Parts: sequence; C-alpha cells; structure tokens
Amino acid sequence: MRELKKKGFTVNTLKPAGLMLTATSFLMTTGAALADVTPADVWSDWRGYMADFGYSVTADESLSGNDLTVRNLVLGIPMAELEGDVTMTLPEIQFSDNGDGTVSISMPEVMPISVNVSGSEPVSVDVIYTTKGLDVDVSGDMDDMTYVYSAAMMAMELGEFTVDGETLKLGTAKFEMADVAGNTRQQAGAIRKVDQTVTTGPFSYAMDFADPDSTETRFVLNGATQNLSMNAKMAIPKEMDPENMAEGLKAGFAIDGGYTFGPGNMNFNVNDRGEVTQGKTSSQGGSFTVAMDEGRLLYGVKNDQVDVEIVSPDLPFPISAQMRELGFEFLTPVLQSDAAQDFGLSMILGDFTMSDMIWGQFDPSGQLPRDPATIALDLAGQARLLFDLFDPDQMMAVENGEKAPGELLALTMKNLVLRVAGAELTGQGDFTFDNTDMSTYDGMPKPVGSIDLSLLGGNGLLDRLVAMGLFSEDDAMGIRMMSAAFVKPGEGDDHMTSTLEFNEQGHVLANGQRLK
Repeated sequence: MRELKKKGFTVNTLKPAGLMLTATSFLMTTGAALADVTPADVWSDWRGYMADFGYSVTADESLSGNDLTVRNLVLGIPMAELEGDVTMTLPEIQFSDNGDGTVSISMPEVMPISVNVSGSEPVSVDVIYTTKGLDVDVSGDMDDMTYVYSAAMMAMELGEFTVDGETLKLGTAKFEMADVAGNTRQQAGAIRKVDQTVTTGPFSYAMDFADPDSTETRFVLNGATQNLSMNAKMAIPKEMDPENMAEGLKAGFAIDGGYTFGPGNMNFNVNDRGEVTQGKTSSQGGSFTVAMDEGRLLYGVKNDQVDVEIVSPDLPFPISAQMRELGFEFLTPVLQSDAAQDFGLSMILGDFTMSDMIWGQFDPSGQLPRDPATIALDLAGQARLLFDLFDPDQMMAVENGEKAPGELLALTMKNLVLRVAGAELTGQGDFTFDNTDMSTYDGMPKPVGSIDLSLLGGNGLLDRLVAMGLFSEDDAMGIRMMSAAFVKPGEGDDHMTSTLEFNEQGHVLANGQRLK
C-alpha cells in the first residue's frame, strides 16, 4: 500500500516481525521436555532453549512457595539488515508445582503480545493471543523434559499496528485452531534435540485489510481446513546465531518435519478502486514437508483434488479449473563441498480440466479432445556447490559474478509426462557432465548420455490444429518432414519414438543419425 511504502515499511521490515510471531506460536504450544522437575527447572530450560536460538531473555521472576510467576518476558534478537533489534514482550506466564514431580504452565486466556522492531523507522505490532481450556503439563528431569498439552481453542489476532510513531488502521487478521493436542520432548546437551507432534480439529483464518490511502481499496480473505497434523524434529546447537544459518548448519542445526491437512476451502475478494477480483479454491487435503541440515534443503507441497474459480475485470471470462493433484518438491545442497551433492526437482499438475467457456475461446468447434491434461516432471542429479547458500557475503559474490555458484555433475530425468489434447509425450534420460570441457557446447559443460522420448497421438493432434486453422497443410507437411530426421515409428498407430544421444566426442545423434 502506498502509505506503508512512503514510510519505508517493506517486506524486509515485516520479515523479522513474522519470525517473532512464529516463535511466539511455537513458544506457546511447546516448551522444554522428561524425570522430576520443578517450576524453576522448567523456566531455566525454557530460557536455555530460547538462548540456543539466539534470543536474549529478560523477565521479572517471583516465587510463591515452589510456584514461579514470570512477568514482562522480553525476547530480543538483533537484525543487522534493519540496523536495530526485534523484541517480543509477553506479560505473564505461571509455572505451578503439582507436587508429584510435574509442573503445569498457565497464562491469561487473553494475552497481548507486543512485537517491536527498532531502527530508523520503528515498527510496533500488537498480537492478541487467546486460549480456552489450555492445559500444559511438564514431566521429566533437567536434561530430558516432555510437554503434553491440549486446548479447546487457540487463536492469534492482529491488534494495533504502528509505523514510525503513527498508528495505521489496516484492518483485521486472525487465525484460530480448535481441539489442539500435542506433545514435545526436548533433550538438553551440546545440541538440543526437539521432537514435536501436534494435531488439531478445524483450523480457520481471516484477513480484511484496507488501504489507509483509499477506502475503495480492500482485500478480504477467509479460509478453513477441517484438521491439521504436524510433526517436527529439530537439532539446535548452543548459542546459535539465527543471522548466520550457514555456521549454524555446520554446528549441527537440523530440522525435519511438516504437516498434513484435511479438506479445506478459501475465498478472497480484492477491490482495487472499484475493480473487483474475487475467487474461491477448495481441496480435499494435502501435505507440506521441509527438511534442512548441513547436507540439504528439502521443500515440498502437495494438494489433492483442487478446484479454482476466479472472476476478474482483467479476464474476458470467468476462470474455472480442477486438478486431481497439484504439487512440487525441491531438493538442493546448502553448504560448499568438493564432493558430489544430490539435488532434485519434481512437479505435477495431474488430471487438469477447465470449463467449456475457456475451451471455447481457442477451440469453439470442439476439434480438440477435452480429456484431463497432465504435466509431470521428475529430475534428480548431483552437483558440486561452490559457496554456502545461506552466507550473505558469499551469496552476494555469486550474484555479482565474483564467484562461481557450482558445477553440474550428473542429471537424470526419471520421468517426463505431457498429456494434453489427445497426445502424450513421455521421456526418460541420464547424463553426466564434463566440467573440464566448456568449449564443445559454448560455455556449458559437455553432456554425455541419452534421452528416450515417446510421442503417442502427435499426428492426430497436428491434423486437429490444421482443422482449427492454426497451421496450414503446408506447415504441417514441413513439420512432419523435419521430424522424420529425429523420430522413428513406434508400436501401434500414430506412435513415434526417438533416442537423442550426446557422446564423448561431442556429437549429437538421433536414433543413431548424427546431427552434430
């Protein structure tokens, strides 16, 4: 929004605040983890846990018998990119001795949390944290504690929002979880180990933002999911610097987790000075996965049975589409190494269908089969990363061309599927790369290997494109004559295959015929 931009309030400004809000959510639903423990033990371990993540911790502590009350808890972390600090303040947490070697944790049902970003243009955000029926019990000993927790409801809602001393009326943002249950085990040591599982019932979220400059500009989004199931395992080295993730990974930081979610839906409406774009999506569930350690970063998302509907003044007609499966997964090395490291990329748009109104825009006579379309690609390979991915100085050197990013060593195309309009292209291939030869292919490492391709229904598709007027008969004849140099007949009608080979001599061959 223009008012925010004028005040220098950018995505980079929001980033640390979001980090702190994430930490708040984690703090409220987990803790330290197992044998006889006292309130002082649990609080001490909590402080140690946050310190391991790089936060400074201050608080007012008061004892009543064995019970401990912590007030004005302030978590702080420096942010070099902002030339300032981010602090988060929680008003009160109580640690109660149950008399049986366990401790209960409680807090006000409605608890404001303040997040402040210092710097040349300070930002302050209040978040209202609300719980109903929250029950948190801790058991174990100083080195091994387990939290078991449950709540009928947990919610977070955006409160007052101030930039450079001026309060902005942006609107509302809230998310809420019902029927929360989970447990977290933490084992202290040179590297703290955390093992967490959480399940919830219905999960909902809502946003309603307005542009401070214009009452005619508004963004509204509402959504819900029937249930969530989350899990995570982490290893956290002591005195980890969150601004130097590369060193943290070398010291042993690791995370492996994700969540699955049930059926859900989302609705949105964007009013940009009278021009309204609105839409809705739904899915039957899906999953999210993430893993990171010194050897890899893995990130993946999958959704089942996705429906999308969009109406916009920028589009000549409503968009309506369905997908049986939509997802991707990305794997990359993260630290410099002289050894070969694995990488991968996979994506799928499975059984995609769209409305007849969309088909009618380019195929009004119905020449093309309107069967579900699929695009799928699965790549795996090995490379040599020549810089630390999370080191900002090394990343800058790569972006400036002062440092080479890496060397491609091998690439395997496990699967390629392009199925659309009655035709299907599939393929598999395997290559190695010679990085000592950068001249044969004009600055690219020389590939050695082959790829097998199969095309079913290609001629039929070309005939339909001619009937639609997209190609002339002469154009189609030229395409067929040219493709004859690359393909050979396969099994059955309208089936063609081709093997493209890149050999040690730098030659390119199609079905044994040299092309280069």
